[in-house]
Amino acid sequence: MNELAHSCIKRVYENKDYGFFKERSSLKPQYYDKLIELANILCKKILILNTENDPAIELLFYFRDYIKNEFHIKYKSLLKISKVADLFVFQHEFSVENRDEEGLTPVLEGFGAEPYISSQYKVAEKITEFLYTYHLQKLELTEIDEVVWGLKIPETSIFGTQMTVENALFRDLYGICEEKTK
Repeated sequence: MNELAHSCIKRVYENKDYGFFKERSSLKPQYYDKLIELANILCKKILILNTENDPAIELLFYFRDYIKNEFHIKYKSLLKISKVADLFVFQHEFSVENRDEEGLTPVLEGFGAEPYISSQYKVAEKITEFLYTYHLQKLELTEIDEVVWGLKIPETSIFGTQMTVENALFRDLYGICEEKTK
């Protein structure tokens, strides 16, 4: 496991420093406004998915569609930044209309760590360079899915049964930010 992720998980969940989690989640990072400005320069359409007190910032980048005859593909990239641990990850995605007469779904979708088109690559490269200047560390998709042994996920969670790095540092599954005290 990434050392920064490990130390933050230990601090918050083993040492029960929920105040740290709540404080970091409530703060607007110093780079935030510049990040949004850069994102808007690099991509014509972005969507900000997080709210003010979330432990993560999530930006969805939409890229141009590729259409040739009846072939239609859409591209987007998701950037997730943990405010709790100063970690980030990119997930690149595509979706294609399923033109197969025997198809069971109208859309075929996929995602991965590697960009599918050059514009996804350029956005990821520029945003990564920018975040490195603020000393954030990049995680791979496989690293955010790593299971954190010994931590239980709340039974009411829609995020599965295992606590992962993503669940621990990019989401507030325990409702820490909602608590009035601490």
